[in-house]
Amino acid sequence: MTRGMIQTVTGEVRPESLGFTHSHEHLAAYATERLRNEQPDLLLDDPSRLEIDLLDFKRVGGGCVVEMTTRDYGQDPVALKTLSQKTGVKIVAATGFNKGTYCRPFCESASPDELAAQQVADIRDGINGTGVHAGVVKFGTSLDVIHPWEETAARAAARTHRAT
Repeated sequence: MTRGMIQTVTGEVRPESLGFTHSHEHLAAYATERLRNEQPDLLLDDPSRLEIDLLDFKRVGGGCVVEMTTRDYGQDPVALKTLSQKTGVKIVAATGFNKGTYCRPFCESASPDELAAQQVADIRDGINGTGVHAGVVKFGTSLDVIHPWEETAARAAARTHRAT
């Protein structure tokens, strides 16, 4: 990424072009069956239904959404790019991991270096080979405790920040 630029799902932009920015949102997510059953409101599997919301956001002055869904919660970078292209709202995609239940299968057996290498690739090359680049790194922890796999995700995020 070019110094001083912001990476969106459609390419690099100048920060001043973002306008009003919603800094933490989830637009497209393909939750596991267990999560859908436990928390059905977490299922965001029809991004086209968000077009009207994004157009309303744009109409009232919104310019950018930072989309914080990560691979451990079923992110869809191609859907984000399509939404951005259709609505004109800039979208910044995340790499990294969520808290506890979500990240455990991805982080419990991995090293921070392995995860950081994957995250750096998401930023430099595109998320999961899609060519859609991440522009922000996320990690989360559980309430009142940091599980070992969450610490691994946090260390990976820090290494990713240093590398990029």
